[in-house]
Amino acid sequence: MKKGLLLGLLFILLVSCSAPPQNSISVQDAWARATTGSMPMEQNHNSMGGKTSAIYMVIYNQTKQDDRLIAAKTSVAETVEIHETRMENDIMKMQKVDGVVIPASGKVELKPGGYHIMLINLKQELKAGEKLPVTLIFEKNGEINLEAEIRTP
Repeated sequence: MKKGLLLGLLFILLVSCSAPPQNSISVQDAWARATTGSMPMEQNHNSMGGKTSAIYMVIYNQTKQDDRLIAAKTSVAETVEIHETRMENDIMKMQKVDGVVIPASGKVELKPGGYHIMLINLKQELKAGEKLPVTLIFEKNGEINLEAEIRTP
């Protein structure tokens, strides 16, 4: 009887130790700007040519290590870049960045006027109410596929 109980406990211990970890990065409230209606700064860059838009979201890191969002991709734009908007000498400027740190046990909000994913030279119109497939690429946690809701802010 003791041997069977011991084997049962050992089996439970082995199964619980080998269970796959839950996704350590999660994304909430992913949305993209519709290309119809008003065109804020992130959508109207003449120097980039073509029509542009941006994707926003909140990224959560449930691990005990920092991670970095290093790229994103979608089939609806020729170029996808991570950008940061900031004030410089009372002028709002936007520039490409090589990544965004998602702190351990923390979050980062990609939002208008801050970090965002820039869609350059769109291949199609982004219509409010539709969904946009996006893949986020993280330095440590690999790729996460998601859909961003297209909205008119």
